[in-house]
Amino acid sequence: MLKSVNRNEFIATISYCALQFSGALVYGCIPPVVNRLADQTGASLSMIAAALSIRYLIYVITTLFLGKLFDRFAGNKILALNCLLLVFFAFLFPRVEFFPFLVIALILSGFLSAIMDIGCNTGILWTLKDRAGQAMNLMFACCSLGLMIAPILVGYSIRKYDRFSEIVLIFGLISIPFGLMIVRLKNPTKNNRMSVESVPDVNPSLKRTIFNPILLSAAIFLFFEVGSECGFSNWGPSLVFRSGISDEATAASISTAFGAGSFFGRLINIYLIRKIKAEKILIGAVMLTFISSLCIPIIPNLMIFLITAFLIGFGTAPVYATILVFVENKLPLTGLSTGFLLGMLGSGAMVIPLIAGTAFDRAGIGAYTIFLSGFLLLSLFFLLRMKKI
Repeated sequence: MLKSVNRNEFIATISYCALQFSGALVYGCIPPVVNRLADQTGASLSMIAAALSIRYLIYVITTLFLGKLFDRFAGNKILALNCLLLVFFAFLFPRVEFFPFLVIALILSGFLSAIMDIGCNTGILWTLKDRAGQAMNLMFACCSLGLMIAPILVGYSIRKYDRFSEIVLIFGLISIPFGLMIVRLKNPTKNNRMSVESVPDVNPSLKRTIFNPILLSAAIFLFFEVGSECGFSNWGPSLVFRSGISDEATAASISTAFGAGSFFGRLINIYLIRKIKAEKILIGAVMLTFISSLCIPIIPNLMIFLITAFLIGFGTAPVYATILVFVENKLPLTGLSTGFLLGMLGSGAMVIPLIAGTAFDRAGIGAYTIFLSGFLLLSLFFLLRMKKI
């Protein structure tokens, strides 16, 4: 019986990680082709920035209001259906030639991305219970690996064939075997894990409310920090291309360098989070990202930009998993509070890339850097405030 349970947990972990990997492959194709989408649809970069912000708005709405789907229905079947819709998006996205259709495609991707994130995160938490921490970091690392690989192959496809539609569709099809695998597993339920309400010696009012200082500070920190992360990952290739540092195909390597930094940062954090206090990891991560962002306007060549992108990816990598550990040490997380953090994270990913992208489009790379570094300073302020509570 125990062997069967362990086998189910192992297959479930592999499946959730693989789904995140395949999703990252598809969604990792978006930043490297921003300029091509603008030319293909006749839209300006500001319009593309607005479309990407709508994508994150849909992500936020979905995470805040549809998370209960996994409480009421078979979560693994929802994820399997999500895989089929992911293939549809992978087929549709590269072929759009009208801006309204691009907006529709990005809305679909925001919805699918949110469902996959909710399903995989809750699935691992409910399946592995108190042993889910390392599996969560592994899943995030798989996501980073997908974000690292996708731009390489997209850039190669553009360079050799001057198109990228086939490679995006292949990435989408990769999810199908893992969707079929996970639908055969027993669906985890929240009854399998310890209720937060059973945690002793905690003020009951703090278990449910989202208006306590710790949670609010953490949420605002995630808004600015993760928003800045997305502000760079979304616009990194365009910064290089529009600055004349490289051509369009080579500029895609910026996303690869960012993904590589994120991948290795999350792998290393699996070890660090057991040895170093969470607040020290967070402060170091934000400072590394801030210092790296200041270098963007003075970078003279592609190699230095690749190193900078790697460092920004490395610095932002441990933030989400570590902030959950940090908050959990002070305040047990409920479904409501976790959804609130995820919603604020998604809001930052929606708003800040729009502001940074618009600044870049209208005033150049210097204005972009001022906004990005300013947002990172704000995230550091709320992190230090949270540390004192």
